[in-house]
Amino acid sequence: MHYKGETHEITVSLGSDDGIVAAKHTEQALEDFHDAHEALHTFCNREDPAFLMNLRLEAIVQIDKPAVRRLSNVGGDPSAALRRRRKVYFEEDGGFRETPVYDGPRLGCGNVMHGPCVIEEPATTVVVYPGQTARLTELDCYEIRT
Repeated sequence: MHYKGETHEITVSLGSDDGIVAAKHTEQALEDFHDAHEALHTFCNREDPAFLMNLRLEAIVQIDKPAVRRLSNVGGDPSAALRRRRKVYFEEDGGFRETPVYDGPRLGCGNVMHGPCVIEEPATTVVVYPGQTARLTELDCYEIRT
């Protein structure tokens, strides 16, 4: 809230009774604004209108946890998801190395990819470095180990 002509607003709480905002709550918010203005700026204008600039809502709800979808294990062979091979630079190997590139959405649970390799997902790219192993878990996450 702020007074006319002011450029900085002051945040005050707006109460409610079981989620219902009544006149008494807006009147209390206005009083809280005047008090906060006086505390911050050494004066307030209780006769002047106060302007509401922003209204923020914080809601807390209780919901059931979503069901976790677990993938069925199809085994370790990822060859069905091999998209291509290309040269990728790995400093650990001293330069470029011919590297398999996998199509992430085509990989199945339990597929194991030995590094170095690249896994291309719609929203990201996973690089598995030499000496690492990546496995797609039943929760559809990559587990990378050295």
